[in-house]
Amino acid sequence: MAGVVAQVEKRLAELRVHHAEGTRTSVMTHVAWAPPKWAEAARKTLAGLEELHPSRTILLFPQAGTRDEIGVDVELRCFTIPGSSREVCSEVIKLRLRGARSRVPGSIVEPLLINDLPTFCRWRGLPPWGEPELEQLVDVCDRLVVDSSEWRGLPGAYRKLEALFERIAVSDIAWGRSLAWRGRLAALWPEIRRAE
Repeated sequence: MAGVVAQVEKRLAELRVHHAEGTRTSVMTHVAWAPPKWAEAARKTLAGLEELHPSRTILLFPQAGTRDEIGVDVELRCFTIPGSSREVCSEVIKLRLRGARSRVPGSIVEPLLINDLPTFCRWRGLPPWGEPELEQLVDVCDRLVVDSSEWRGLPGAYRKLEALFERIAVSDIAWGRSLAWRGRLAALWPEIRRAE
């Protein structure tokens, strides 16, 4: 794993030389677990976040296979600051985890995290409860972001998600989508405030 980390850091340094005018800034480290079914959706989501939330993004693409290897792509995506000639740059690290490497993502992610910044892990699809890949990322990240509308087996899966609450902060995008609706629904019963 040390060789992969060194390869990533070397490539980032090379890219920064070519973008010397770009300001390296990060508000967080964003980790995304994107199995093949979710890979394209993860890329599209990233495209919508980069300019608004400059960060180091680590995209993890687990792939089936018998060969244990890690494929690496590193990019610097820079955007012009409105009203300025300066750029702000986000780092994008794409890791294709093959074979047994897909079972131990924490060992490659942890040394790539930026110290003292929050780490968010976006898990696409239903997490594999109790499996090493989920357990390791829960151990190295500060917040797990899921979208339960991508899951089958509800509401039972919520009990498994709840088991993680003591270890990591959890956000469910599906609940966020319903916030306005829940507010309007609650407004229909004004006496509900008295129940608090």
